[in-house]
Amino acid sequence: MFRKSVFIMLFVCLLATFAIAADPWDNQLEWRSTAGDANWYNPANWSQEGDNPCPPASEGGPGSHFYCAVLPNQPGPRLGYEDAPNATCSQLQLNPWDPTSWGAQDVNLTILATAQDINCGSSINVNSWSSYDSYLGTSYLASRAIVNVYGGTVHTQNPPNQNTLNGLRIGGGNDGIGLSYGMVNIYGGEVNVPRVEINFGEIGLYGGTLIINTDPNFSLRTDHPLQSLNLLKVNGGTFKLLGDQTGSLNPLIANNHIVCERGTIGTPTFADGWTTLVSEVNYCVWNPQPLNNATNVHYKVLNDVNSITLSWSASTLYDADVNHNVYFG
Repeated sequence: MFRKSVFIMLFVCLLATFAIAADPWDNQLEWRSTAGDANWYNPANWSQEGDNPCPPASEGGPGSHFYCAVLPNQPGPRLGYEDAPNATCSQLQLNPWDPTSWGAQDVNLTILATAQDINCGSSINVNSWSSYDSYLGTSYLASRAIVNVYGGTVHTQNPPNQNTLNGLRIGGGNDGIGLSYGMVNIYGGEVNVPRVEINFGEIGLYGGTLIINTDPNFSLRTDHPLQSLNLLKVNGGTFKLLGDQTGSLNPLIANNHIVCERGTIGTPTFADGWTTLVSEVNYCVWNPQPLNNATNVHYKVLNDVNSITLSWSASTLYDADVNHNVYFG
């Protein structure tokens, strides 16, 4: 009887030790931008939750065993500097919620055109971990988590699982219904994941390639209270899914969940084991603010809720060096 009790106690202790070791919050790093720059590889920009020290920049910044949480601090991190083009973490989370700001500002992460290999471990969670509601009043722009990809290969390693956060998960909090808004904008490079799940947010595909490498694993929630804001914008680039997914994409196109703002949305085609969707895109500048023929436009001044900042969206990634004619009447 005594030996059996000792065995059971040792077994329970081993289970407890394993559970503690497997805690995803162990070795967590939180982005604080304390160095005042956007350098992902600068250990001074991270505060530490675990017992291990943050690795130095010479070792690529956060190590592969670190869970990296990007909280609302400015400036947001940038990955892919020429002297350190690769980055690795065990899981990447972006969330505007923070005890010191309560979601008062956006969270931004940028992957530069000079990036090469960005390995995000098990998952990329864009405002999907906490059920904090970033949607306030009539605006979902109150505080968002935003990822901008300009180059490199961004990927997650683990196989897909309907019950875990593997792959790319956007918005909605833990249950997918929350008003936590997330955005992923792809201008170049490749995002290659086993699963994409849009609960409350959008993907803007302006260039590059978005690949879902398992079949079937694309989910866009249409039963959300604000489901009309759940969008895949194919404004350029290529959307590629393993297997024949035409039957699931066509209804989303018909119901304006998959759209093209810069031309005509394409038709999904299936060939050689892959479904591909591209659009016929007008590569002129687009999305002007104020809109064409707008009236009662106010110059940008403080405390004027009707004022607007002159802006437009560039036609290509490198369009910043091109001149444009702007007419006022």
